[in-house]
Amino acid sequence: MDFLAKSDEAVRNLFRLYRSNSPRVNINNVALLEAFVLIQRFHARLFVVAFYKIALRVLRKNLVGGHPSIFIFSLYKIGYFCQLYGHAERNNPNAKVLNRAVRSRADEMMNSNYFYEVLLVNTEEEVTEGSRSNFFLVGEASLLTSSLNAVLPGITRQMVLRLASELNIEVVEAAIPVSILSNYPAAFLTGTSPGLIAISTIDTSSFSTIHPTFLRLRDAYNKLVMENLSLFSYDGNK
Repeated sequence: MDFLAKSDEAVRNLFRLYRSNSPRVNINNVALLEAFVLIQRFHARLFVVAFYKIALRVLRKNLVGGHPSIFIFSLYKIGYFCQLYGHAERNNPNAKVLNRAVRSRADEMMNSNYFYEVLLVNTEEEVTEGSRSNFFLVGEASLLTSSLNAVLPGITRQMVLRLASELNIEVVEAAIPVSILSNYPAAFLTGTSPGLIAISTIDTSSFSTIHPTFLRLRDAYNKLVMENLSLFSYDGNK
């Protein structure tokens, strides 16, 4: 698998150069980029990505086998490049700027597939946040969330971090590789409107919606909200 890991890294490096319009990249001299431009011209990128996801296991099996195919290797690389292009990440995560392409694509996916939320994945294959929420993974007595410089720091996120500290729940702010999602028993989203909402599934991974650590945080958050609301109570008879 070292061979595929190095290949993936090479494709990611080429993708970064391509997206940065680096003068070191001449599209006409790089076969992978020539193929990508042609795919874009015929609006076939989504088809290629769909094929890549379906056939990924078969492609990998061939490439790590005893008789790898150069043609299969080319399909693998262009499929991965197209997938990278489709992943979204904010240009400036800490500024609340409406990225119309990201929001439009997220809304389209949610509406057509009945998703509650779409998680954003950067070019390093790391989950950063939801299209309109912050994302947390739950360990047995700990939380993992993306570092502040990779996300929009929502108010509810800040409240969760404060409550976690008060409840002696460890919080790790670090990169969240897609590959580790299934290692965690629970996950949740935070936002101003929904508060804390548990996630039941992400793609093929299932999560508990009644994990004790999540329930402690949610109950503490709801209690805090109710206490704050009580400060603004109004008696019409006075």
